Amino acid sequence: MLNESASILVLDDEPLIAELLSELLSISGYQVTTCTRPDDALAVAREGDFDLVLTDFCMPRMNGRQFYLALCSIRPDLANSVLFLTGGVLNSEMEAWLESMALPQMLKPFTMKSLQHAVTDALIRAAELQDREGSACSPE
Repeated sequence: MLNESASILVLDDEPLIAELLSELLSISGYQVTTCTRPDDALAVAREGDFDLVLTDFCMPRMNGRQFYLALCSIRPDLANSVLFLTGGVLNSEMEAWLESMALPQMLKPFTMKSLQHAVTDALIRAAELQDREGSACSPE
């Protein structure tokens, strides 16, 4: 689905960032569900109908890679529908993984405009890949 009524699951361990993302995305017309803990986001993703998952990459309990793999195990249809939010400081292993997976990223700090562009691009990418490849998660 590519329109402003798309449903987005937001995961960020920083409550203020999660709230800001929710408000900005809601202003743009998206339906937003927000979580601050990866386990909660996985539980919500299991039951919900989402067009995009916007997740922080660096989190204390579960990093973005671990979250992505856990998400894929319960919702392989969301494998191409993930947008990572990063502060730009990742170790070389995580940078290599992100690059090898060709998953979209958005850098912190962000503006309303950069958020809108990143989300729109991620939704377009997800729709195109779903049409072309179906749903399949890549291995670790």
